[in-house]
Amino acid sequence: MSIKYKKEYWNVKKSGIRLLWRFQKDESGRFKNFTPTEADEISLKSVLAWVNRQSDNNVNNNHLFVKLFVYHLTTEIRESETSIFDSFLQAKVSLLLNKPLALFYEAFKQDLYINQFQRLIKEKGIVDDKDAVIDYTRFTEVYSPEFVMSKLNEMASEAINRFS
Repeated sequence: MSIKYKKEYWNVKKSGIRLLWRFQKDESGRFKNFTPTEADEISLKSVLAWVNRQSDNNVNNNHLFVKLFVYHLTTEIRESETSIFDSFLQAKVSLLLNKPLALFYEAFKQDLYINQFQRLIKEKGIVDDKDAVIDYTRFTEVYSPEFVMSKLNEMASEAINRFS
């Protein structure tokens, strides 16, 4: 059940203060018995409505992230031949999101370099692998880690501006 905001609800700070007061412990460290009042109910519903609004705002303010999250999750579901309810799948995506951004830049750069080297070997052939190594070295100098990261940031920024 989703609790939507109503005009009679209080702000979350006032509601929180009310609920903390209600759930105070006595001198012996035990919770006091009480009969909830209408004000207690309004306080609780106010907090829950605020939580729901925050959740809705997170999705509404992060459409690009949500699109990529759902896309990646869909890919994982297909590859794993499982469902969203598989806790392993949720843990796998959480683990991915928990990694530092620098790790993604590094992985991208390594894939870019390896792909270029394989392309050069294919074009030049194994016989001329010395030329391929020279061309690969030039490529890594032109496409330095700083250049690659800068280009990725530029592309990401452009996508955010375009699609947000």
